[in-house]
Amino acid sequence: MWALVKVMGPDFPHAEVAFFRALLAMPLMLLLMWRSRQRLRPGHPTLMLARGVLGGGAMLAMFFALPRGKLAEFTIIGKTQPLMIAILSPLLIHERPPATVLLSLALGFTGAVLVIKPGFGLINVASLMVLGAAFLSALAHLAVRRLNATDPPLLIVFYFTVVVGVMCGLLSIPVFVAPSLQQWGLLLVLAQLAAGGQLLMTTAYGRDSAPVVAAAAYASVVFALLLGHVFWHELPDGLALIGGALVVGAGILLAWARRGIRQPPAPPD
Repeated sequence: MWALVKVMGPDFPHAEVAFFRALLAMPLMLLLMWRSRQRLRPGHPTLMLARGVLGGGAMLAMFFALPRGKLAEFTIIGKTQPLMIAILSPLLIHERPPATVLLSLALGFTGAVLVIKPGFGLINVASLMVLGAAFLSALAHLAVRRLNATDPPLLIVFYFTVVVGVMCGLLSIPVFVAPSLQQWGLLLVLAQLAAGGQLLMTTAYGRDSAPVVAAAAYASVVFALLLGHVFWHELPDGLALIGGALVVGAGILLAWARRGIRQPPAPPD
């Protein structure tokens, strides 16, 4: 999905990409809701809305940044999200972090600094946008962790799609650009990939603890390296690769250290 956003380019409004990502996924979501005879009333409407706004904000920040830098580097920065979850989860969902969390945080954020390379310029601004997206995404994923106690994954993803569609649709009105035929095709595929990913992520949060589920997503770093090299001939520099290894290592350490943590309740039927 992120690679397709990058293909759309910096000239296509990122709010409009997010709007179509929600709109074009809606038929699939409605079909799944109908087939499962899913109820429409959420168990926690306020938290459901907050999850949509936080996730939509993360999406907007990421979609702005992706066409303006290297796919793999931005993916690595985005993978600071599990570290932020490790910081936030004791405060927001009362999950006790493992004793090694401080080491993981130190490794991960040191790696993020090596990838971002603080300074000035457009790429650095875009990198900071990705870091902000990771923070908003961490909050959104912790909201998902809470929502899994009251709502099934399909309902959570459905309302996320609705909230993002409305929010980004309003934001895209002043900058709307009519997509070309090729862009329609890209947007359609992007939307289906996004909906599938959301369903898988939301289901995972109902079956395991928040830090380890987010850490599992580090596989996307490998995919981003491959896609960036094949399609854009991008390779991160030496500092970024060292930083990426630290970020990934920190996430793996979090996953390893969580052995023995109690399992969360399964989502309701």
